[in-house]
Amino acid sequence: MHKLLKQHTVEDLNAAARKAKNGRVATRILMIRDIASGMSRGNVCAQYGASTATVSLCVRRYNAGGLSGLEDKPRTGARCKLHTEQQAAFRERVLKQPDIEKDALVRWRLCDVQKVLAEEFQALYRSEQGVSRLLKSLGIVRLTTRPSHPKKNAQETEDFKKNSPAC
Repeated sequence: MHKLLKQHTVEDLNAAARKAKNGRVATRILMIRDIASGMSRGNVCAQYGASTATVSLCVRRYNAGGLSGLEDKPRTGARCKLHTEQQAAFRERVLKQPDIEKDALVRWRLCDVQKVLAEEFQALYRSEQGVSRLLKSLGIVRLTTRPSHPKKNAQETEDFKKNSPAC
């Protein structure tokens, strides 16, 4: 069991917990505060629903890095399933409107983009959320205009608007 090195007062730890934007970080700070104020580690574990290993890890991280040591470490996440050249080709493909004859679509939906990724780029994305993250990373926003019928006649629409009685 590691001994807690008192680097901050209990009041400082309270203030830091209130200012923390992440709830997990605030909980870790409160654990350290309670240990610093004399509470046993067993009681801290019971109060916060944490294991003794978790409390010990918080103490080690606090001793090593202070309050910044209690922050979450950056996570790498899964790598993109498309390499750089494929990403550029995929971006071009999605930025073009879908071909009605080839794709049988008027506009892109996430499920349609997911199929294009699987069929044309051999990249299997299991969820639409993953496809959405990929589009966001490529700078593509999913906002689309309302689709129009491919056989729409613009002149007829204007004539109808001119000759219709006002509501």
